[in-house]
Amino acid sequence: MKLDLDKSNYWTLIGAENGNAVAQYNAWVQLSDSRSSNDDQRAVFWLRQAAAQGDPDALIEFRKPE
Repeated sequence: MKLDLDKSNYWTLIGAENGNAVAQYNAWVQLSDSRSSNDDQRAVFWLRQAAAQGDPDALIEFRKPE
């Protein structure tokens, strides 16, 4: 079975935009691997959104020192 990361990223962002905290955390994971500064900013946005909703993984990451 072929893994289609573009579709995976697309649907993760759709879930994040629709307020799903797990999708928002996963969007942070996906975008934080990018080398683009714009993606870094978007990644932090999604991490904050997930943490604001109480996602436990996002809260752990959000509280880590940089």
